[in-house]
Amino acid sequence: MKLISTRRFSLVFATIIFLMVGTPAANGQGRIQISGYAGYQFWGSVEGFLPDGTPIEASIEEAVNWGASLGYKVEETIRFEVSYLNQATSVSIKTLGGGISAGEFDMTVHYIQAGAMYEAPSSGKALTPYGGLSVGAVNFDPEGPGSTSVWRLAFGLNGGLKVYIGDNFGLRGQASLLIPIQWSSGAMFCGGSGCTVGVSGGTAILQGAVTGGLFLEI
Repeated sequence: MKLISTRRFSLVFATIIFLMVGTPAANGQGRIQISGYAGYQFWGSVEGFLPDGTPIEASIEEAVNWGASLGYKVEETIRFEVSYLNQATSVSIKTLGGGISAGEFDMTVHYIQAGAMYEAPSSGKALTPYGGLSVGAVNFDPEGPGSTSVWRLAFGLNGGLKVYIGDNFGLRGQASLLIPIQWSSGAMFCGGSGCTVGVSGGTAILQGAVTGGLFLEI
C-alpha cells in the first residue's frame, strides 16, 4: 500500500492555508502567497550494492516535475515557505566498471520542504529576486507489487525571480539544488522485489530542479 498520495498532500496544504488565513498579520505583514509550477528535474545517482554484494550505480532518470508552495511574509524581506515537489521517474541500475544493466523500475519522488526565503527589495516591486534554504523530507516511492516507500532527510538551496504582472499576482521562476541524505547504512531504493540498492552511511544524492509558474497573493 502506498504511504503517500496526492489527496493527503492536498489536505495538508488546505490545513496550512486555513491556519495562515486565521493568523492576524502584524504591522501590515503576513501576506499569503500561493504558487503553482512545473518544470524539469535532473541528476540523482548513488553508488551502492545489490543484496548479493555486486557494486552498482543507481541513477534517477531525468523527468518533468510539478509542485506548489505556500509562503507567509514574516518580515519585509523574509518569507517563510512550505513547498511540495513531485517527480514521476524511473531508476536504472548498472554494475560498476562493466556498466551492465542490473535492472530498472518506476518511481515517484516526493519532496516536502520548509524554509525561509530572502526577497531582495526592488524598485516598483515589478521584479523581486529571492533565495534561501529549506529542510524537510524526501519520499522515494517505487512502483510494483511488494514495493516499499523510503523516507529520508533532505535539504534544499533555492533561488529565483518573481515578476509581478498585477498588484497581487505574477510569474515565478526558480532553480533548486535538492540534497537527500542517507545517514546510516541501509537501503535507499526499494523496488518490486524488495530493497534492491544498499548504500553506506553519509551518502548524499544531489538533484537539480528548474521550475516556472504563477503566484497569487491573498
